[in-house]
Amino acid sequence: MNGQLKPGYNIQIATENQFVLHTQVYPNPTDTKTLIPFLDSLPEVIKPSNYIVADAGYGSQKNIDFIDQSPWTGLVKYGMYEKEQKKKYIKSEMNLDNWIYDEEQNTYIHPDGTLYVHDYIRRQKTSTGYIKFSHVYHSTDPTYRNGKKSLWINYEYEEQKLKIKEQLSSKEGAKLYGQRKIDVEPTFGQVKANLGFTRFSVRGKSKVETETNLIFMANNLRKYNKRRRTNER
Repeated sequence: MNGQLKPGYNIQIATENQFVLHTQVYPNPTDTKTLIPFLDSLPEVIKPSNYIVADAGYGSQKNIDFIDQSPWTGLVKYGMYEKEQKKKYIKSEMNLDNWIYDEEQNTYIHPDGTLYVHDYIRRQKTSTGYIKFSHVYHSTDPTYRNGKKSLWINYEYEEQKLKIKEQLSSKEGAKLYGQRKIDVEPTFGQVKANLGFTRFSVRGKSKVETETNLIFMANNLRKYNKRRRTNER
């Protein structure tokens, strides 16, 4: 906001008990485009055998679809997950569960009584080249009550969301996802607070990658020595 343009990098890490096992540096600011290349970059020796755990920043349909087709089980929240758990959303017209669906006619009735009929299927191509399809339903009310002209439903994505909810609400899923908060997030705080690392001292992706590996290696060694001394007591 001060008119300056500064180079920045998106650092991705894979952790186990707060030890960093793998790092990658990306130029894009959002995490959605980093998950697949990061998983592809994992060395075989550290690839997980069962679960992939990541927060909602990675929860695009493309990423969820990728994990569904992989040997892993994904515990990845989608963008609206937290909002959909709130009582206000559950009771609102935004929640499709509050609409009435007629399977035979393939129509939806809005909570206010407005009828929505199926019009067409829209094909969309994302910036990453991923193709997704949405069923578009149009309102039969010419006045378009509540300003809602059409209803878009991506049925494939809705099924993925239901699956994610089931996985995250299971006892094992909730436990594993909760572990992420005390495994991944503190690692970044540790290198900032304990090692005083708040910005890179070099420029260029290859040099930044080297510095990233060195700083997390130093943090791993510091943590290892601390735990060893504790166990020796």
